[in-house]
Amino acid sequence: MALVRYVKKMKTTQHQKISLGEAGELLVASRVLSHGLITGQLPRGYKSDDLYVERGYEIVHIQVKTRQGPKSWPVGTVEVRPNRYYGLVHFASLETEHLIHPTVYLLPSKVVAKAVELHSSLYLAAHPNQQGRGVPKVADTWRMNEDMTKHGFGTGWLEKYREPWDRFVAGKLT
Repeated sequence: MALVRYVKKMKTTQHQKISLGEAGELLVASRVLSHGLITGQLPRGYKSDDLYVERGYEIVHIQVKTRQGPKSWPVGTVEVRPNRYYGLVHFASLETEHLIHPTVYLLPSKVVAKAVELHSSLYLAAHPNQQGRGVPKVADTWRMNEDMTKHGFGTGWLEKYREPWDRFVAGKLT
């Protein structure tokens, strides 16, 4: 019992963040493999994509963002390509959530870009004094979560991208 209390009190270190990110990448890779596609991790220095997937004669890339608990996913500048997806992984927080299995949301890059652009423009409209203070037109990093109603997306907007593996395999995830 003392070990559990100790682990709960630990602050997140860089090593823990890296381990969580790796766990997210491996989870997405396992989901892809379980649907009969070939996948692998890209080298750490490869732009911002984490995985490649062979889907028929097409190579697609997945950028994986991982969170633990009710936080949001940090998403930076989005490069829109038809063969690029974002895998948003949600591991439950042991303290506050009762999620048994981790969840993966898989979104096309154009959807993520639209969310980031809308979030950015609404933020800058609400904070006009920030525009001249080093905040770019589209910010370098925004945080995405399930409820982005204040950013123009309805509640539950992310549900259609929850574990969409059959549509992904068929090339019909839009």
